[in-house]
Amino acid sequence: MKSNYRGILAVVLSMGVLFVWYKWIAPPVPTPSSAAPTAVETTMAPASTAVPAAKTPSAGAETDTKIPGEEVTLQSDLAEVTLSNVGGAPTRWKLLKYFQQTNGERGPVDVILETAPLQLGFEEANFRWSGEPHYQVTQKGDQEVQFRWASNEIEVVKTFHFDPQSYETLVTLSVKNKTAEVLTARPVLRWQKEIRQETARGIFA
Repeated sequence: MKSNYRGILAVVLSMGVLFVWYKWIAPPVPTPSSAAPTAVETTMAPASTAVPAAKTPSAGAETDTKIPGEEVTLQSDLAEVTLSNVGGAPTRWKLLKYFQQTNGERGPVDVILETAPLQLGFEEANFRWSGEPHYQVTQKGDQEVQFRWASNEIEVVKTFHFDPQSYETLVTLSVKNKTAEVLTARPVLRWQKEIRQETARGIFA
């Protein structure tokens, strides 16, 4: 029992010493100075120095026409697809298991009618974009073709991946902002022409 009393007495005495120290002996804690926030302000650049960079004219529309036209053809047991770097889109897409009569000759169905589909465009853009971009062919293989177009403002990478076991095609687009400004646009990728099915016409059709 005496040992318990001694432990309690030691705790009470310790608390008393701490109270006396913080009350009368410890030095006062300095109050924050009103000028302290100025140290933070000095680490930030003044707003007047944030001058927007002069917008360099995009050279993409002028220089991509120097890239010569190039076609890449991929073929499987189901389809034969020819893509052009002009527009970065397919120009012929033949289904080798389906046939049609064209000018009296029987041949595979070509699902592309007139203009190349799956061409990329930007509407309401605050940057320049070539109406008919000439892409660089950066990668081509048995199942995949990759196109790249770049200007001073943006970089576009367009990839076509074909599944040789089906008619499925994966189109991947990557658009990179090369400037320090905010670029806005509405990208558009559409199949431009509709495939219309001819129907039998009657007397009054």
